[in-house]
Amino acid sequence: MTAVETSEISTNYQVGDVCQFKKSEEGHPIVFTTHKVDNDYGVVYYYMLDGTEESIGTSYIKKINL
Repeated sequence: MTAVETSEISTNYQVGDVCQFKKSEEGHPIVFTTHKVDNDYGVVYYYMLDGTEESIGTSYIKKINL
């Protein structure tokens, strides 16, 4: 019998994590701090440069270690 291994790809994010976009678009910050997180759906929430709330899937970002 073989053991089931957990993938290292999935990262749990928390409120206050500093993240960077893998590809940034106009109007979006390059680095942001999460203010809401839904790990069940793999989504974090941040504020765009104009102050509106936006969400993004965790596969499009990476956590920055400060």
